[in-house]
Amino acid sequence: MKELWSLLNLLLPEVFDNKKAFNDWFSKPFQKEVSTQNTEDDWLETEKKVIIIHRLHQILEPFMLRRRVEEVEGSLPPKV
Repeated sequence: MKELWSLLNLLLPEVFDNKKAFNDWFSKPFQKEVSTQNTEDDWLETEKKVIIIHRLHQILEPFMLRRRVEEVEGSLPPKV
């Protein structure tokens, strides 16, 4: 997460200016030791983690570069 924050701080310093806030928002839920025996609490914790991962994906999506193999390597035969 440190590297992700550093990258986002470099790209958008006005948005990602506080490392502690970023860590509290995105890292802390994954660092908690869950010792409850309640399956409903486990389910809620899992849902929270999924939401956090989805938010991270939404933040990173504009910066992702996706290219197909055909665009990168032109000498490959077509896929069958």
